[in-house]
Formats: sequence, structure tokens, C-alpha cells
Amino acid sequence: MATQREMWKIRVNNTIKHEELLEANLELMYEVVMSICDPVLRDQVPNHEGYEKDDNKQDTLALLKIIKKTIWR
Repeated sequence: MATQREMWKIRVNNTIKHEELLEANLELMYEVVMSICDPVLRDQVPNHEGYEKDDNKQDTLALLKIIKKTIWR
């Protein structure tokens, strides 16, 4: 029983570490995507509806959708 509990704790700790790493990587990816946009696009993206919420969350997928909509207008 103790071994199963210890294994469960290890799995929980690993899961937490992976989630934290994923979150950090997604935030970095958001910054990378913004950095490779040309200045004109970078100026247009914040004008999109919902950008502020997505920017606060550093939501990379939402950012890519905004960029796609902005480019294909």
C-alpha cells in the first residue's frame, strides 16, 4: 500500500512539473510568434476584438487565429 501511495505522489509531482513546463513553453511560443511578425501586422493585432484577453492569457492559438484573420482581410 505504501509503495502505491509513493508511486501516486511521484506521478502527481511529475504531472505538475510537466504542466508547468508546458505553460512556460506556451508563453515563450507566444512571444516568438509576436517577434517574427512584421511591424505592420504587430500594430494591427492589438486592434482585434478579444486580443486583450488572449494577450493576458498568452494564448498562442488565439493569437495565431487573430493573425490569420488579420492577414486574410
